[in-house]
Amino acid sequence: MFKNMKIKKSKFLISAILALVFIANASYAFAANLNNASNDFATLRAMNYTVYGDTNQNWSTSVSGNAGETISFAVYYHNTSSETATDVRVRFTPQSTGTGTNHQFNGTVWASNATAVTGSSNVFISSSQSMNYISGTVIWRPNQTVSGSQSLPYGQNGTEIFTSSGLRLGDIAPGWSAQGSVVLRFKISNNFPSAPSVSINANPVAINQGNSSVLNWTSTGATLCFASGGWSGTKTLSGSQTVSPSQTTDYSITCSNQSG
Repeated sequence: MFKNMKIKKSKFLISAILALVFIANASYAFAANLNNASNDFATLRAMNYTVYGDTNQNWSTSVSGNAGETISFAVYYHNTSSETATDVRVRFTPQSTGTGTNHQFNGTVWASNATAVTGSSNVFISSSQSMNYISGTVIWRPNQTVSGSQSLPYGQNGTEIFTSSGLRLGDIAPGWSAQGSVVLRFKISNNFPSAPSVSINANPVAINQGNSSVLNWTSTGATLCFASGGWSGTKTLSGSQTVSPSQTTDYSITCSNQSG
């Protein structure tokens, strides 16, 4: 009986020690904080590089663009705690998009001793286009720099920012002097359809006064057709219409799309 009691007591003591170790590790895991100061920049911002160039102005969480233009993104980080943020990493998604007029991008910053912080930016395009990362444009601007860049650490080429493990920045000291950003650029595609075509004929092409003829037209690749001459108004992309002109008359149709 006494031996059994001692064994049970030992198990209780071991459990208690393990619980204390777990609590100690948990308190250490999140010793640092990132991007939680009231006057921090947004974690992810965007800017129309084609319009504003390589400037530190006009950053926003949403930006407008047109086909063929370049958009810059900046993933911001700031260690707002009193502890060094260890092994800070940055991730950006996606690396490319499908076609559309509204594209959302996400930037995330985290450290081995700080929870992840994520921000989003939207790009609104005037026509349906895709967006793709421009190879070699990932640059690092540490320690409050707002222009130029410093070589990426650990021999990285920048594409690591699109992976689940992220782009490694190393340890970041606390305070405003160590704040910085990772900048990268995307190209808006310039994919427009080919110019449309349209054909029109009359059956019959010659009539006596008071008789009728049927106009038939067919377009390819068009989004809008408009009639002029002996008829007028918006027309379907393909169709037919009976006309009864009182004299020799020209009938014209013009079809267009985004290309013209």
